[in-house]
Amino acid sequence: MTGCRGGTQWSRMIALLLLVTYLPSCVVSSWHAQTAPVPEVIASERPDRVQVTLSGGGKVELYAPAVTGDSLIGYPSWRKESNARIAIAIRDIQGAAISKPDGGRTLLLTGFGLGVIVLLAALVAHYLNQSEKIQL
Repeated sequence: MTGCRGGTQWSRMIALLLLVTYLPSCVVSSWHAQTAPVPEVIASERPDRVQVTLSGGGKVELYAPAVTGDSLIGYPSWRKESNARIAIAIRDIQGAAISKPDGGRTLLLTGFGLGVIVLLAALVAHYLNQSEKIQL
């Protein structure tokens, strides 16, 4: 029965390792304000998403942005198939920011994740060692 329990612990640790490995790709990016006009930013950077500040002060995040004529068009959600595209007149846009990876935060989060994994591995090894001593 102890063998099964130890296997379960290792399965949990592997699941945690996978979670920590995928975590940095999901959360480690930040918005970078752009000074160039929106059409130039979209053409040169080709961002996956853009956050625009409207003249009235509101903010809108668009996925798969493109400039068509005098409008910025994009999806209001990352799920393109479930949302209709929206258009915003470029003259109504006060500023824009694009999402870029943040190297410092990526390293910090990855280091923290690896530290958690090492700590858990030590705890599981200690637990398994204690279990073996009790059975003897």
